[in-house]
Amino acid sequence: MEPATEPQVEPVIEPQVEPATEPQVEPVIEPATEPQVEPKVEAPKQGRPRKYQTEEEAKEKARLYRKQFKQRLREKQKVLKSGISELQLSAQKLLNKVVYSMDDLTMIVEIIEGGPKEQTDDISN
Repeated sequence: MEPATEPQVEPVIEPQVEPATEPQVEPVIEPATEPQVEPKVEAPKQGRPRKYQTEEEAKEKARLYRKQFKQRLREKQKVLKSGISELQLSAQKLLNKVVYSMDDLTMIVEIIEGGPKEQTDDISN
């Protein structure tokens, strides 16, 4: 057997192609002109105007309104408590709690309808 001879392949040499050179054109620098800003015409605001100019002013007014409300509430409670008897006051306290029995409800109704008449019975049975 003959030794296998490999056919010799000549390397293909590609001709070097020089990249096409475009003529260098310097970019034209335009004089820096600021874009003209058209004066904004404010459209009429929609809705109700703001009551307070700043958030701080709004917080201050809210604080004042809460203070005035609490003061009026204290005055109303003082007038209410001065016009009722001790038993009616205790009935009011019972109403603020959970009422458990029908007897408590009837006793409260009797006390409220009874007016300033004092009773010596203990309500909190």
